[in-house]
Amino acid sequence: VVTNFDCYNIGGMNIPAGTASIVVADSENMVFDGCDINYTHRGPNLSDGHQYDGDGFDFEGGVAPSGGYQTNITLKNCSILNSDGAGIMVYDNNGSGPSINTIIDHVTVTNFGLTPGEPYSGIHFSAGTTGTLNYLTLNRNILANPFFSGNLNGSQLPIGFTISNYTHN
Repeated sequence: VVTNFDCYNIGGMNIPAGTASIVVADSENMVFDGCDINYTHRGPNLSDGHQYDGDGFDFEGGVAPSGGYQTNITLKNCSILNSDGAGIMVYDNNGSGPSINTIIDHVTVTNFGLTPGEPYSGIHFSAGTTGTLNYLTLNRNILANPFFSGNLNGSQLPIGFTISNYTHN
């Protein structure tokens, strides 16, 4: 259990895989309780012309070559503000293994997708990820940015997730 932590002004470095304030990969049975994450930046353009991530919190998934998965990771009682990329990414690490039974509870994500011209969402979901979203608030300041992206159903809600008490502005 990791409790009561703050991350401010993270990222902006030339890291090929991208940046995030918190990255959890190839892990199980972890709880992150009580955090403030503010100002997560993407790095400069890489040789391929891209910038990656800039996410507030990254449930990265399994790590190659293990081909495993990540399970039972909880993020609760947190506020994520001002991220260049998605506020939260629930990922499968480029197909290496999904994040399973991800729990996001009592979390507010505000002012996400600050990179000009790239509409990042409040939460991005990869295929195969599963979990629960409870008491989630997404506040966007850029109208073009979606609340959710990635593996979504026709109602633009994440596939494989149970949602309760969700609000957005």
